[in-house]
Amino acid sequence: MLTSPRPRTAMRTVMRIITDMPMSPIHVARAACLVAIVALSGAVAAAQTQSGATRSVLAYTASYCECSGGCPAFCASPNASLIVTPFWHSTGPSDASPSWSPDGTLIAFTSDREIVVADVTSGARVNVTNTASGEYEPSWSPDGYRIAFVSDRGAETALYVMNTNGSGVVRLIGDGLVRSSSRSTWSPDSTVIGFDCQVEIGNDDICAIASDGSNFRRLTYDAAPDVNPTWSPDGQRIAFATGRFAADQLQLAAMNADGSDVSRLGDGISGWRPAWSTDGTQIAFEGPSLGGYSPPDVYTINADGSGMTFIVEYAGSPSWTSGSGLLVPSFTTSCNGLTCSFDASGSVGTIANYTWDFGDGGSASGITPIHTYAVGGSKTVALTTTDESGRSRTMSVIVRLNLPPVAKFTAACDGLTCLFDWTGTSDPDGTGLSIWFDWGSPGVYNWVTVSASSARLTYPAPGTYTAGIRVGDDSGAMATASQTFTLGTPDMHVGDLDLTNTGQNTWQATIAIHDAGHQPVSQATVTISTGGGTASCRTDLPGRCVVSNIRLGQKGSVTVKNVTQTRFAYKPTSNHDPDGDSNGTVIVASRQ
Repeated sequence: MLTSPRPRTAMRTVMRIITDMPMSPIHVARAACLVAIVALSGAVAAAQTQSGATRSVLAYTASYCECSGGCPAFCASPNASLIVTPFWHSTGPSDASPSWSPDGTLIAFTSDREIVVADVTSGARVNVTNTASGEYEPSWSPDGYRIAFVSDRGAETALYVMNTNGSGVVRLIGDGLVRSSSRSTWSPDSTVIGFDCQVEIGNDDICAIASDGSNFRRLTYDAAPDVNPTWSPDGQRIAFATGRFAADQLQLAAMNADGSDVSRLGDGISGWRPAWSTDGTQIAFEGPSLGGYSPPDVYTINADGSGMTFIVEYAGSPSWTSGSGLLVPSFTTSCNGLTCSFDASGSVGTIANYTWDFGDGGSASGITPIHTYAVGGSKTVALTTTDESGRSRTMSVIVRLNLPPVAKFTAACDGLTCLFDWTGTSDPDGTGLSIWFDWGSPGVYNWVTVSASSARLTYPAPGTYTAGIRVGDDSGAMATASQTFTLGTPDMHVGDLDLTNTGQNTWQATIAIHDAGHQPVSQATVTISTGGGTASCRTDLPGRCVVSNIRLGQKGSVTVKNVTQTRFAYKPTSNHDPDGDSNGTVIVASRQ
């Protein structure tokens, strides 16, 4: 079983598109639900080793769900595949089993039952078999001149070799020995090919044959299955998958090139289809999905079986190259305001010079320059890598420079009513701000989108509140600000007191109640005394109420005794009357 845990994404049904590649992303015009493709810059980087100018680069087959009529909520059985490398991918939907040319500039793979060779820098591809038969599992020879493959073009499945352009096809062996899924492996000197065979019917073993078709020999004899050989770069060992160490389970093992000295790799690593890195330090392989899904995952281990690392889910058929003939510029960018750091360590090739054009007239050299721009906006940054022979290649990326927005607001409160103003919020280098406001009162418009420049809110009760603003600009940068304030019970007072004679001895009192900002207070109960008793009224929306049929003597008066309202406190010292015929508290009847 697998002996090392590894992280797995929580939502496996999310559509994931390759976004971190120097080349164009995959465009799925047929609404394909890509279930298995992850961002390559991180996943494949973990599967690369580097020593001086030598770099082992990994390719693999990525499985995904092609569902033109709409994807289900969960796709557990991907039905399409494509080839993925750190800087190129095929178009699918039936591409599988990649095999690099030794210099890494070309890659052979199976596409719709044919062998295709593609240029990984230009994407140009050629069908090199072009038959009505089924052609599978290409394997490029280390000397770069031939490709071994399996075909059913004859009366049986057989192992063939051909020139890399598809010419010179030679049948090496069939005779019922070759399995249709056999992935062959070349010895480092390109003289011997190892492959899956069945010398005994029903018993899978590993055999070898000279590349000219002579000297066939059987390397394994165990009753358990032995499959998927891969030759070490020094030619001394062959890694393979075997069932001899665990019932009903393939585990990784290694043996001498003649089939002797078989030993299990690690402490029982469940896996198959191993592939040795070109520097001999790592082995990539297919392993079971820890989530129990039908597609496998790709892992790597050190050559001794230690250090197992998860690389990518829903993938298989790993293949390595040294990339010695490649020249692929690639860089990542990280910007803080107008200062950007660039990193070209992901570039492939034996690179002598890194030259940068930052798109504003500035330039630099080196792998990891830092550049500060004078103004924001979009800049086209170009990296040119030059190898030791003087060959150059340029990669350009548009970098969006962005200063974060400024989040700012003021709060002017009177009693329980506050006026919030966020006109100070701005975006120094863009437009299209999105503003959300949290009024700080539970259940009262928390984190709502606002568009006007200000708003007023009356809080339900005295207390301490924290209001906040969240601002997002058109580049996704965010800024926040908050203020904490304590609100007491607001004051109210009589803002107008009138007394009108309505008959010989009857009067009508009109009382207006205002808050501290001289705004009307509704639903306030006003109690007055008239000398002969008391009466009350309740203010309407304009803050006014009327007491009628008041009987007063010759010099009678009306006195406001109290005002009550659940959200305001009565402050009689603030009473006033703009007409000047009272002090706002007492008014005397006067017959004109």
